[in-house]
Amino acid sequence: MQIGTRVGKTEGSDPYGKRGATVMAGAVKRSIGLSPQRAAFVDRLLATGAYADVDEVIDAGLRALEDQDAEIERWLREDVAPVYDAVEADPGRVIPVDDAFDRLRALHARCVKAGK
Repeated sequence: MQIGTRVGKTEGSDPYGKRGATVMAGAVKRSIGLSPQRAAFVDRLLATGAYADVDEVIDAGLRALEDQDAEIERWLREDVAPVYDAVEADPGRVIPVDDAFDRLRALHARCVKAGK
């Protein structure tokens, strides 16, 4: 399946939006190849009517990737970096992994014994 960058809904029965497509000013055209499994997935999405053409499917996927990347960056910046900095400033705060697992095993054993 070949995909080019197009914008806007197309008229007619062409699910891949090749006829009557308009190109956004400044848009960059690309051609990509999809595995048979990915092409079948795109076809299933188009068949639902949720997307007008392949470009909308690809655009939705790229938006989801952008959102995922932004969330990972936020997590690294707000959650991971401060912990890393704290450990760097005071390495004594770190529990060796073997000790941590020993503590978890002991806690688990107590919970099992208590029926929790």
